[in-house]
Amino acid sequence: MGASSQTDRIMNFGSFQADLDSGELRKAGVRIKLHAQPFQILAILLEQPGKLISREEIRQRLWPEDTFVDFDHGLNNAVNRLREALGDSAATPRFIETLPRRGYRFIAPVNAPGSLSGSEPLEPLSVENNYEEVGGGTDSHRTAGLAKVALSRWLIWLGLLAIAVALLTTFELRKSTSSPSSRRLFLMPPEGAIYSLIGDEGGSVAVSPDSTRIAFVAVNSAGIRQVWVRPLGALAPESIVGTEDGTFPFWSPDGRWIAFFSRGKLKKVRSDGRTPPLALCDAPFGRGGSWNSRGVIIFAPTSHSPIYRVSDSGGVPVPITQLDTSIHTTHRWPKFMPDGEHFIYLAANHFNPATHNGIYFSSLSSQKNTFVVATDADATAASGYLFFLHNDSFMTQQFNSQHGQLQGEPQPTIEKVLYDPTIWKVVFDASNHGVMAYQLGSRVSGNQFRWYDRSGKELGVLGEPQIEFQPSISPDGKQLAVGMADGGYSRLWVYDLTAGDRKQITFSKYDNGSPIWSPDGSHIFFSGKREHYSIYRVDSRGAKPEEPILDTGTDTWPLSVSPDGRFLAYGEGVGIGKIRSRIWVYSLNGKGQPFRLLPGEAVEGDAEFSPDGHWIAYTSNESGRDEVYVVPFAESQSSVETESSLSKGKWQISNSGGRTPKWNQNNKELFYLAQDNTLTQVTLSIRGSAFAFKTGRALFKANPSFYSLAYDVSPDGNRFIINTAPQEKTAPITVVENWLSDFSK
Repeated sequence: MGASSQTDRIMNFGSFQADLDSGELRKAGVRIKLHAQPFQILAILLEQPGKLISREEIRQRLWPEDTFVDFDHGLNNAVNRLREALGDSAATPRFIETLPRRGYRFIAPVNAPGSLSGSEPLEPLSVENNYEEVGGGTDSHRTAGLAKVALSRWLIWLGLLAIAVALLTTFELRKSTSSPSSRRLFLMPPEGAIYSLIGDEGGSVAVSPDSTRIAFVAVNSAGIRQVWVRPLGALAPESIVGTEDGTFPFWSPDGRWIAFFSRGKLKKVRSDGRTPPLALCDAPFGRGGSWNSRGVIIFAPTSHSPIYRVSDSGGVPVPITQLDTSIHTTHRWPKFMPDGEHFIYLAANHFNPATHNGIYFSSLSSQKNTFVVATDADATAASGYLFFLHNDSFMTQQFNSQHGQLQGEPQPTIEKVLYDPTIWKVVFDASNHGVMAYQLGSRVSGNQFRWYDRSGKELGVLGEPQIEFQPSISPDGKQLAVGMADGGYSRLWVYDLTAGDRKQITFSKYDNGSPIWSPDGSHIFFSGKREHYSIYRVDSRGAKPEEPILDTGTDTWPLSVSPDGRFLAYGEGVGIGKIRSRIWVYSLNGKGQPFRLLPGEAVEGDAEFSPDGHWIAYTSNESGRDEVYVVPFAESQSSVETESSLSKGKWQISNSGGRTPKWNQNNKELFYLAQDNTLTQVTLSIRGSAFAFKTGRALFKANPSFYSLAYDVSPDGNRFIINTAPQEKTAPITVVENWLSDFSK
């Protein structure tokens, strides 16, 4: 018996059976789809149940030394897929236990075929032994003994059967009077992609009405942001074609459609992705929406608007809430109640103190608003409960969705949920059919300024993680201007890169951002919001009040000042570069009117003057996606002469997507971020009016934050400061099934 039989390679545990030879996993006889690597890990664990299997041992067996992969990501992803197939949880494991930073252990009983899972097999009654106990060697005695043995054996089996029936009856009664226990699944980002669930361009998570699918936003390896859908019965999500640049998706009541915001529009698309998206109406800066069964969509079209309604077939939106500007600057994140008439939304104030922030209750037929609960984040109502944030704790409380009234006492939920204070949103959703989805975490830690050299080596960090954006290095390389949020709007600060300290230079209660230095470093141009964003200037020492420079009656923001200080390139559009952005040029000496740099209807931005002032690098989507271009700039240019100036030359620098061009001050190099966030260097050759360049060379892969102006270059071109994104993008989405059992006890 030295050799193992073939059946020794078939392992039973719980209701599962794993055939280690064929690589098949079955549950109650039904085959479970499981990819090769997760099954190989299962086989390794089953071979030595109860023993710790180190991560290194798994690596050696599955990824040999000459295999170049991201082992940690690959192993974590494979184990998560294995747990999904088994319905297991890392937090409360039934099969696979994680020993942090060490490895894994299979903790469930494992048996060969034919045995009872989790117990020893019953020993059969021995006829021979019973015969000897009865005694006698005659046939009559032998017959009587056998009869007694048979009778006693039947009595034992009948007793066992009665016990089994009683236990089964008790189990069924308990099952009929209590809800099934909850269980957790962990959804990793799509292969080669990262989640984009926070920030202005995030997507949060959205559970389908029938609780079978999760919609979210992710960025693929090519840097393309799309809406994705993950069926809970599948092992991988699918991206929805046509949802590029999509944010904040939400479902139609029948689950056949997904609505989302993209490129200044509210759109809808079939959830199976079979047809192109349809634009419903304008939404320059969408902040959430909801859809009822009567074909009505409610949504927030901008960051400073009331809630609007529009038909799900499109049309002209109509406001259904009214902003009380004495206490609120925004209504956002609306969600219908089950009756499709009432809804909740967040009302908040960008200014401090925001003492009236909270969830309000209203209806389609009345603009009456009822206060529900104080909070600085959106809320979700499902199955008679309201989920909301209170002092950074995620709470739940019984909720009457017909009257908008909380009942009973609030209680903390089991988990902490990621919260983004920059948009007042938690990454959470729940359905009325017992499924919730969220990203585990707490308050977003904020982005971090980091220095890198050309090889991508990190040289140091600046300050602490917080909500900062749009870094702008002074011409002498000794200072850095940034926008910094303090719980509401942004203020401008200047870091002294030599001394390491910083100072605030704008103090108005309004939003200030997009800082650009004057050539001599004495002033900083920026965009300040009143009714809309206009261009201002402030002393870089913060010694004098800010002064207005240009107000065109619509949103404008500075992009670059010419080296001689005579011209300002600026953007004009809606939502600070998001919608209908165009590049304009303004004479700072006040002579003449502003003029368009380029003709056409493309969305343009990120313009920067060359160090000699004769060229402008910029971003345009005229090809269908953002690319970097260079055109000549002449002092005599005007809106009439612009078209003819293009005949003098126009060069497309990037060819696979690019944005945010930056010049080296030696006028011999240009840098930009490729579509996949690779920092790219371009060698230039400029002689008079002749312009030539070489194909871009990849320097290193960056991890910029969700703000488009996410980096700057030192004057010598050898160091880069990058506004790196929070690490929350790599955390999985947690899905809880039968969540009601956690809150109805």
